[in-house]
Amino acid sequence: MTGLRIWLDDNHSGYRPMPEGYTHHVHDISELWQLLETTPDFVIEKMSFDNDLGDHTIEGHEIMKLLAQRVQDELDLKWGPKRIRIHSGNGEAV
Repeated sequence: MTGLRIWLDDNHSGYRPMPEGYTHHVHDISELWQLLETTPDFVIEKMSFDNDLGDHTIEGHEIMKLLAQRVQDELDLKWGPKRIRIHSGNGEAV
């Protein structure tokens, strides 16, 4: 089983780089789905969420809801992160 430690943050400038302990930096929902759909036999060990992911994309808290819905729809816990962290400057939205 492939253990994923995902850093979800739209920042491309390095202002908030992916810290040690994470294996994948994804910037938006498209990159997240691509990672999950192309990684066989995965489990999300931990995931850190930024909320404000830029214009014209869904926000981090909405992605968290989509993952929870996928767990429910597929009855498969692999879609639910085992540990969740929020690193957003917009804590009120989360």
